[in-house]
Amino acid sequence: MKIAKIKISNYRLLKDFDIDLEDDLSLVVGKNNCGKTSLLSVMDKFINSSSLHPFSFNDFTLGFIDELKEILEKETVEDYESKGITLKLFIDYDKTDNLSNISNLMMDLDPDNNKIELLFEYILLLNIRIILNNTSKHQNTKTLIYNY
Repeated sequence: MKIAKIKISNYRLLKDFDIDLEDDLSLVVGKNNCGKTSLLSVMDKFINSSSLHPFSFNDFTLGFIDELKEILEKETVEDYESKGITLKLFIDYDKTDNLSNISNLMMDLDPDNNKIELLFEYILLLNIRIILNNTSKHQNTKTLIYNY
């Protein structure tokens, strides 16, 4: 069993990132501050349930934070789509692999289908309410409720 491809969205510098992994060895190289550590960090946060460093607001991409600010500055919000950090793993397996760890995830018993896609999400759910009172002190106040 092997991870064939990784896709990451909205995590630090990795706005819309994907990488295909080779069969034998894959190296991740690049300049400083290009996302190498972020690749390992997001996988650790999602997969390692005992991770000591949960997600924080600073883990979102700057573009996502700007988009969030635009939403909060609007007077009305129509059907905001919940968004967040995603990690998608594409796993290939064959008949020689022990499938006991992934058997609950297998939706297809077709022996020719030897791929699994795992999606991990950290979603920021927004409920934005405009509170309009007769007093000028509270007029056009916006309340933001975070649901995790």
